[in-house]
Amino acid sequence: MKEKRLNYIDIARAFAIIFIVLGHTIVHSQHLGLLFKLLYSFHIALFFILSGFVFTIKKGESFLSFFKRKFLRIMIPYFIWALVFLIPYMIFGGDIGSKLGINSSFNLKTMLINVLYGNGNMEALKQNTSLWFLPALFSMEIIYYFIIKFLKKNNRAKIIALFPIILVGFLSVIYLNKFIILPFGINTVLNIGIFFYIGFLLREFNIIDKMINSCIICIMLLIGIICCFFNYKNVSCVGYDYGNFVLALSSGICLSLFYLYQKLLIKISFLNI
Repeated sequence: MKEKRLNYIDIARAFAIIFIVLGHTIVHSQHLGLLFKLLYSFHIALFFILSGFVFTIKKGESFLSFFKRKFLRIMIPYFIWALVFLIPYMIFGGDIGSKLGINSSFNLKTMLINVLYGNGNMEALKQNTSLWFLPALFSMEIIYYFIIKFLKKNNRAKIIALFPIILVGFLSVIYLNKFIILPFGINTVLNIGIFFYIGFLLREFNIIDKMINSCIICIMLLIGIICCFFNYKNVSCVGYDYGNFVLALSSGICLSLFYLYQKLLIKISFLNI
């Protein structure tokens, strides 16, 4: 039986896209720095939480079938748009890079290799750095397929798994990112996969519908804002730069949950009309 779509989650995803577009629009603004810092503290976290929330493994679905489904849905669009955005470089040559503030010559072979490597860090996807999210999401879904399959219906294990996932995040930020940039955004999966997993838990334990407590939600908003503005750097997931990692995780989780609560109120309001 096909699972019913959750309209308020679709609405949440639509506004999350708007947040990202707005963040990229005001990135160089001299007057909206605080808004930029706020948006960047949670907009990617929100996307990964929502992705984890809607993550499903179909009944009886093999890994190969799951892999194919995700590859067609995520990676085919990635490859298409990564190649399409190479066209201006092919037409105008490497000079277009300097006009975009990128000091490098055009080398088709190198750029095709970078597309296959699928990582936007270090300007590897300079024709459209924003595409970094798709390979990272693909890797996220593949890796968490095995984690969630392994945990199966052991609810206690699902909660306990939060702690090693957070520990892996800390260790990868401190050590791994300094020495190696893995393909397909695997660094991102290791760094902040906790957001995806939290989204999965929200759906698994129906937490969103149970969190209708204005006091708790307001506390989350306050904690999220405090953690955001006390963090000494703007969060940059593509650059693996989180500033204070504890504050980055806290602001991402708290502000995302506050935002989802607002969408839940919208859903309840419509049901009560």
